[in-house]
Amino acid sequence: MTWLDHALADARAERQQPAVIIDPDCLVDTSAVESLGTVYAACDYLTLRRLWEEHGRHATESDRPVFHVSSAEFTDPRSLPWDIEQHAVVAIVRWPVSREWRASFRLLPRDLGNMLTELAQPGRTTEQITSDLLRQGLGVVLPAPSPAAELDAVVRLIASQLVPEPLWEHVRGLISGPLALPLAQATPDYGPLQQAWAEWLARGKAATHADTLAEARAAIASLFASGLLRPVRQTAENLPLWIRVGSSPPSPTQRLDVLLDERPAPWPPQSLAEWIAAATWWGDVRGVMATAAPVPPPQADLAWGSWAELDHAFQRWLRIDYPLLFSSSRKYPVTLNQIAPFLAQRRVSNGCRQLLVLIDGLAFAQWSQLRQMTAVGVAEAAGCFAMCPTLTSVSRQAALSGTLPFDFAESLWSTSKEAGRWRAFWVNQGLPAAEIGYHLTRGETVANVPTLGTVTVAVVVVLAVDDIMHGSELLADAQMHASLAVWARHGFLNTLVNQANRDGFEIWVTADHGNIESTPSGRITEGALVEHAGTRVRLYENRVLRDTARAEGIAWDPPGLPAGQAPLFAPGRTGYHSGGHKVSHGGLSIDEVIVPFAKVVPL
Repeated sequence: MTWLDHALADARAERQQPAVIIDPDCLVDTSAVESLGTVYAACDYLTLRRLWEEHGRHATESDRPVFHVSSAEFTDPRSLPWDIEQHAVVAIVRWPVSREWRASFRLLPRDLGNMLTELAQPGRTTEQITSDLLRQGLGVVLPAPSPAAELDAVVRLIASQLVPEPLWEHVRGLISGPLALPLAQATPDYGPLQQAWAEWLARGKAATHADTLAEARAAIASLFASGLLRPVRQTAENLPLWIRVGSSPPSPTQRLDVLLDERPAPWPPQSLAEWIAAATWWGDVRGVMATAAPVPPPQADLAWGSWAELDHAFQRWLRIDYPLLFSSSRKYPVTLNQIAPFLAQRRVSNGCRQLLVLIDGLAFAQWSQLRQMTAVGVAEAAGCFAMCPTLTSVSRQAALSGTLPFDFAESLWSTSKEAGRWRAFWVNQGLPAAEIGYHLTRGETVANVPTLGTVTVAVVVVLAVDDIMHGSELLADAQMHASLAVWARHGFLNTLVNQANRDGFEIWVTADHGNIESTPSGRITEGALVEHAGTRVRLYENRVLRDTARAEGIAWDPPGLPAGQAPLFAPGRTGYHSGGHKVSHGGLSIDEVIVPFAKVVPL
């Protein structure tokens, strides 16, 4: 039984009476008490009195009212009006942890918050409570037995996105290493680790942190995959082969060997953070393969064999866990519809102007390449889940409106209203229309970089990568890589980031969906039976039509879609097309569903 279950036990048991939930600390949201009856919220005496007269005095057991009273003037049953106290069952919800843990408790996911209430008992030190919470809740051991293990633990905590800043204040008390401690700050500082890496590749065993870096293999590889560390030239001899992941310039085939040998653990992934790490790793693999094309068959077979293992596990995980992501709480947005609220919170918390650069169709494979081709650096890195099906009109509208697709059913297959939805979101946040910027551009050259002016928030939707993708029907990924390099050299992204940074914007890059190099399964003609026919997904009016379709695929109804949509997804990396390989989207692969989300700065 959780702390909240215990607090609500009487209200849950005595269902024949109206219930009053006294919540002076505002700890309970409406969804937590909806199972008790029809909830009415009261924040002062007059509102409570009015609601009681309307819904409580003559209530019946079949329509039980629950009055959620979130006001500091009500702290116990005796503070209620006498008649309400006598006729209602009263539950009191108060802080279950001491003052020093309250900020952490409020921001932790529910399961970790419940664990904290059990661990934060009187007589236990802050260090003991923090250590036990990390070990039991996140599988991370701090204090660590070695500097390398400490570095690995901090990197894992950052990747989990489950540790709020108030808890990091306690975590930092368990860390002492000069490489790990800078990463544990409110804004992680990768500078000392970058310098240590450069020294190791230059001086080898004589480097100050040689032993730590040699042992922290998995953590360092993940930071290079995310772009948080930058490769440097190796001049020292007798270093392990795996350092090629962060040395330059290894040949593409050498780098591919290292990446395939350094598959993320556990394999296959199990948790949200592990799937994002796997998507980042696979993006690096696919990006290197595009650079090295044509890839020798043994390497290509090994790479796509790893992808097939990932895809098999990802499809099973996605069907079960995808619905849970929309209510998941992390440091960064988990799904695209959480991005706009995240930016709103950032604007309030740090006072910075916010710019979202939404690059249509950008998968981790292209993001990996762009980081090498441009002077754009990654300051913070995460991943975000697109809407399913992974189509532009569905996912991009969700990202810009801060809502799910069923909230914009009337424009589901058009992007014509996305500018209005972006502005409407920010107007609801209290911004005047003049402070909200929206720009849609193909982004061919620096001449297309928009002028952001004096706005407080802005989005720049860039079509270049999606245009390149749909034109890569001859050599697929290899052709896309070559075109991406030409686009990068024309300087649009460099110039946009430089100008926005100069103008005081905090800059975030993401995508509406990714893409996959698909193999042909044949073109299918069904006429009016199919409403929307794409390369990786076909949409029918109802399940009956989908079940009798000529096409083969994965029948699944993702949460968030409006009624009247029955998608059929192409299995594996096949596509509903003829001819050769092509780069496309709309399906359920890890390449299409998980997209980059990163804070960027000029290098």
